[in-house]
Amino acid sequence: MKDATDVLLNFLANATQYVRVDLYTLTLNGGGALRWSSSSIPITAKVGGVTNTWNVGPPIQDGGVQSTRGAGGASVDLKIFGGAPGGYTIGGEDVLDWIDGLGLAGATLRIDRGFAASWRQMLATGPVGTFCRGQFLLPEIKDLGVTEATVAFKSPLALLNQTFPFEMYQLSCLNVFGDANCGVDVTALTVSGVVSTAGVSSTETLFGSNLTQADAYFSLGVVTFTSGANQGVARTVKTYLNAEGQVTVSAPFPNPPANGDAFTISPGCSLAFSSTNPNGCTQWQGSAEEADLRYRGFLFVPPPYTGLPT
Repeated sequence: MKDATDVLLNFLANATQYVRVDLYTLTLNGGGALRWSSSSIPITAKVGGVTNTWNVGPPIQDGGVQSTRGAGGASVDLKIFGGAPGGYTIGGEDVLDWIDGLGLAGATLRIDRGFAASWRQMLATGPVGTFCRGQFLLPEIKDLGVTEATVAFKSPLALLNQTFPFEMYQLSCLNVFGDANCGVDVTALTVSGVVSTAGVSSTETLFGSNLTQADAYFSLGVVTFTSGANQGVARTVKTYLNAEGQVTVSAPFPNPPANGDAFTISPGCSLAFSSTNPNGCTQWQGSAEEADLRYRGFLFVPPPYTGLPT
């Protein structure tokens, strides 16, 4: 059931001909909104009690609002065209490149349809009235080509299909080391070093260095070369040993690091509340009390074999 004003209903009941326009409102996650008209002229209309102008945007096709019973609600696929020289841009970037760069991440969509007796009237005074075809979120890029992108939007009812609880009960921490929930400043822990082949012969997965931190300090961290044949290449640290500053990586470098090659290296986290190795939550948070506030694992999840047969 679509809600419409009496004015619009009377117009549609008595009009012998009319024109219609779709008004697409994309509210972006970072703030602001894009208002695109499906016509070749800007449309000024009053929607939801607020008057706005929907400018000429990129060519858009939608496959119609698909409605289903149940918690799935409605959905719509938008086909947005771009890629042409001199075509529609957002912030100086072609609309398809903007979509590819996750410009629509977290955006919401509202589609309104307006009616008028003619395009002359539509341009002069706006639609006689509008009704909302649907409100959508959870954009998903289904297809992205050189000239067009297909983006699927779902009804807010789709949120009812989310798995509960949102967090999985597990021993290891759900945070990413250094993210906002973790709160550790990984940049401040990053140090510089140079390769030393005095005690360890370099291979694509192992090299010695001038690092002096304790065993396992950099394990699970990231090492990035800033000079030499591997400049700009980063790898995850598999293990780190204090003896000879030995670093072993999880995937091979293109070339064995050479003596004197410079690199930066940051520690990682075992995602455990505490650890005998110096890379657990208690180590990075500075105290058990702070770790208790930040840690998002569950220490007392019973193992599956503790249940008794019935």
